[in-house]
Amino acid sequence: MTGAKHFGSLTPVDFDLHPLWCCVDWPQSEVASPMAPIENLEADRAYLAQVAYELRDGTKANGFCFIYDDSGFFLFDAGKALSVSTYVHCSTEEAKALSAALNRRVDEIFPIRYRGTVKVFGVLREGQITLQPNSALAGSNSMWRAST
Repeated sequence: MTGAKHFGSLTPVDFDLHPLWCCVDWPQSEVASPMAPIENLEADRAYLAQVAYELRDGTKANGFCFIYDDSGFFLFDAGKALSVSTYVHCSTEEAKALSAALNRRVDEIFPIRYRGTVKVFGVLREGQITLQPNSALAGSNSMWRAST
């Protein structure tokens, strides 16, 4: 378990050095250990992998997610990991928290495009994180900005 770190203490440098991390004793703990580079994930285990994000306004950011099932999205802002969304459909609460942390309007952030850096079953995972269809922030309320 050399180099093991709590999810919240992972940094952009950690993912630059090791784009892939294996979760240790998941879901009982939020600890991951760096892995040697591999070409393709084939086992259905819990992995964190480096992800490139592009916000709706074109801003690019790096971060990580649970790459094996496209969940648990985090992006780095000023070296700090910010929770984006648990799943590809972001809840109202998650969107408000991210809006406040980035000091941006929700419509400047979502949808967020993402692309993994590690192949899973031979494919680089990519997609969009969107607001939940029933989100109170969708439509006319999308200009909402969290107060800081």
